[in-house]
Amino acid sequence: MRKIHYLMTALAVALSMTVASCGNDEPDGGNATGGGTEVPTPDNPDDGPVATRSIAGLWKASQDGEAYLLNLTEGGRFNLQIMSDDASDVIEGTYAYSGATQRMRFDFTLDDKPVQVFCDADYAGDLLTLKEDGSTVKTVFHRMQDFPVDNPLSGSWTDTSAASETITWTFSEDGSFIETYKDASGTERYTGTYKYFPETGRLLLSYAEDGEKEEYRLEFQGDTMKVYNLDGTLEFTFTKVSRKIRRLNF
Repeated sequence: MRKIHYLMTALAVALSMTVASCGNDEPDGGNATGGGTEVPTPDNPDDGPVATRSIAGLWKASQDGEAYLLNLTEGGRFNLQIMSDDASDVIEGTYAYSGATQRMRFDFTLDDKPVQVFCDADYAGDLLTLKEDGSTVKTVFHRMQDFPVDNPLSGSWTDTSAASETITWTFSEDGSFIETYKDASGTERYTGTYKYFPETGRLLLSYAEDGEKEEYRLEFQGDTMKVYNLDGTLEFTFTKVSRKIRRLNF
């Protein structure tokens, strides 16, 4: 069975663990989508209320030469970007958090197989420390988001309108961005700088890898960002998955 080198690494689980050893494959009751539901754990599927709003945002951790961006939405979904010098990947699913018990549950699909991961979650202000059940290793995530949002572009945005691909744009306040593109053939990651002109909605992206520049016009409708080409055709429709980001210093 395929070994997990992605979400398990980010949650500080030994790389030798298989899918079968990472919690229960079949749901054991409860709902992990957040928004007023309860957090199931291996011992008690109804152990406390979800507090997704307080923990929602963008979190960063670094471990063993890799960087992790963990987006926790207020609606109970997560998006994890794993980045290293020679590879990158994205995992998406649902999560739930109980402030009363300091527990988290992550649900996602790997190789068409449902996976559940249960963690101790020590959440205190700008630090989130996760320790997966059965592991002694702790991974410390640092908060990268602020409230309120002054720059409507700042944060992480995902476009899943195409059934076979996912595009994620992450913009920081210091003018840097990360673009992650995932389809059936794999995941590609690009970095660069951006300039946004709110008076006209103009966005200029400058890619570090090849020096290429792209220009778009943006329209914001709440947590939806529509991206138009200069000829007026709609190119992307993004949904915000995390809030304001100070910097991306990878």
